[in-house]
Amino acid sequence: WDKWLWDIRQCFRGDKDPLGDLDEQNREFDNEGDYWRWNGGELPESLSSRPLFTMGHKATISFGIVIAHHSVPMAIALENLWEAEEEAKAQKYHNGCLIKDKKKCYAQKDAVQVRILYGNGNILKATCKFDVFHQWQELIAIPGLDSAIFEQAATIWNQHPAPIYEAIEPWTNAFCSRREALKDDKSMREKFQELLIQFLQGLWLTTESGTECDQQINNWLKVAAFLIRNRDIDIKLGGERQ
Repeated sequence: WDKWLWDIRQCFRGDKDPLGDLDEQNREFDNEGDYWRWNGGELPESLSSRPLFTMGHKATISFGIVIAHHSVPMAIALENLWEAEEEAKAQKYHNGCLIKDKKKCYAQKDAVQVRILYGNGNILKATCKFDVFHQWQELIAIPGLDSAIFEQAATIWNQHPAPIYEAIEPWTNAFCSRREALKDDKSMREKFQELLIQFLQGLWLTTESGTECDQQINNWLKVAAFLIRNRDIDIKLGGERQ
């Protein structure tokens, strides 16, 4: 879901096609001028040959996502979905500028809130701006990572969070250097360390400081652990595992 959610956001804004992040020439869509134009060879039957109009690069879009245990009633899941969307729209942070009468200027909307509804009634909520969501998405996409690494990060951050922004990098370096799971693979450790720093710094800068920021960091790390544990779900059809 995190991949298609990012794709929808990019298409809505007429932003870069995520498919070709590493190679501009391989993008299926060209996004020049707030339009998406097919750029992937033979035109699929489902697409029009005309440029596809988008809402433009200044547009914002906010999402609520709910992942619910099968025992959670549909009415409760839907109620949480609507609430998640509203809270995503309301997400704001002081962006450093001042307007008339020295009032703080806030960046709003363009955010996503994820809610995980467990069978025991507990709810895990995590909210962030879409740019930070993309950093989180890249972090959990590192091949070979175990969910335990994110659970450990959440636990240690909850017990000993970085006190200031400048401490995030040394905090992350110290955390990674003590993880047995990362010691045998230098390239994985360096990649994980780099992306974790970027994600933590991004979330710190775009979340109200203090307790709220620490809570969001903790929650997003827990969501990462949950998703990695549940990425591949075995389904038996006709006696065969799919």
